[in-house]
Amino acid sequence: MTSCQKHIQNAIHHSEKSGFRPCWGWPGVCLGWSNWLQGDLQAARDCGRKAITIQSEAGQAGHALFWHNLLLGTVSLDSGDLPNALDSSNRL
Repeated sequence: MTSCQKHIQNAIHHSEKSGFRPCWGWPGVCLGWSNWLQGDLQAARDCGRKAITIQSEAGQAGHALFWHNLLLGTVSLDSGDLPNALDSSNRL
């Protein structure tokens, strides 16, 4: 794991520990992009989905989920999953 990923994991850990879950979404998306850049599409997809769930539960939607949906669309496109890539792009 890169030092960047360790730093992001630390941010996630502290936001979960503090109980302020809405903050988890942004570092979760960053971790997802980091995984995507390293070619780990499943880990990137998992991070994106978890981040969307947490942000949505916190009442954030629409433009607040732009980067989350862009991540999922990119991962789906790279995976050859065109229906999910289109679905994610329609949410942008």
